[in-house]
Amino acid sequence: PGAISPRTSLPAVAAANPAIDVCVRQCERGPGLAALQAGSLDLLVAEGSAGDVSPGLRSVPLLEDPFKIVYPTAWAPLAGVEALLGRPWVDGPPASAARRAVDRVAAHHDATLDRPHECLEFPAALALVTAGLAAAVIPRLALPADPTRLVVLDAPEAGARRIDLVHRRGRHERHHQQPSVASPH
Repeated sequence: PGAISPRTSLPAVAAANPAIDVCVRQCERGPGLAALQAGSLDLLVAEGSAGDVSPGLRSVPLLEDPFKIVYPTAWAPLAGVEALLGRPWVDGPPASAARRAVDRVAAHHDATLDRPHECLEFPAALALVTAGLAAAVIPRLALPADPTRLVVLDAPEAGARRIDLVHRRGRHERHHQQPSVASPH
C-alpha cells in the first residue's frame, strides 16, 4: 500500500490502497468519539478541544480554521465591525464554537449583540446572512467559494476553530508519533 500523507485526498487513498474501505459518515463529535471507542469508526475529523478525548484515544491537531465576520451586501457600505454591532446577528447553540466566537466578538467590542437567530449549521447561518437578516461569524472553510452576496471581514477577535483527527491508540504507538491521515478536503 502507498503512504498516506496529510495532503492525500480520500479518492487517492481509495485508489492507491484497494484493501482500505474508504467510507465517510457525518456525525456529531460525541457520537463519533463513541463509535471510535467502540471500534466501528477508525478516524474522526472533528472540531477539537485540547484534552477532551477518552483514554485510549489520541487527538492530533490538523489545522486552525479562522473565523470571519460576514454580513449581507445589502447592508453596504458599512465600514468595519463597529458598524455591525447594532445590527442583528446569528448565534450558535450554547457551548458551540460559533457561540464562543460571537461571544468573543461582543466582548472585544464591549457590546451587547442582538442575537435573534440561532443556527446549528453554518449553511443555515449563511442563508440568513444572504437573505439580508443578520451578520454572522463563520469559519473560513465554511464560506462559499463565490461569496458574491456577502461581505467578508477578517475577525482576529473571533479566534479560530481547531480541526482535529482522532484515532484509537495502537498498542505499540509511541506518544509522540503522528498517524498518517487523509486530508478532510
